[in-house]
Amino acid sequence: MGLLDLIAAYAAAQGAHTGGHFAEANSQGVPISLQGFQEVWNQPDLRKDTDINGAGFQMQDLINSGTNNREMSLANALIKGSYLAGIPGMLDKNLKGAGDINNMEMESGNKYTKELIAVSTLADLIKAYSPENKWSVGFSTFGTGQPGLKLNYRW
Repeated sequence: MGLLDLIAAYAAAQGAHTGGHFAEANSQGVPISLQGFQEVWNQPDLRKDTDINGAGFQMQDLINSGTNNREMSLANALIKGSYLAGIPGMLDKNLKGAGDINNMEMESGNKYTKELIAVSTLADLIKAYSPENKWSVGFSTFGTGQPGLKLNYRW
């Protein structure tokens, strides 16, 4: 594994995260824009807003579950870990709102959202170091606005 491979995988995973927000907002007919490093939308329905917030992590996990690539799994874990550590808010002082994870907790009432993301992050790390493993654990809101975990199997 080279540094350039990891950087490329990180860019792909971060692009998937941003794309997940855009795809879910578009499927709901909600206008979304990119302002600086932040996606901005207004969805008054809290359940549907939770789905938009969670779609970034879901898209990352979808891409990662379809690969057997150590760099992609590590990049996925790094991005989720950075969100858990609050790094996006530290890097962009203009970042408005509480961020994907805190918004999902507030909107859904699920106070274990951070823990669910942490479990899926740990699963990414395990996948990175056991690429022969065809199982993965991913984050999802299941289209219901309730954060949870899903088990994936790659045939």
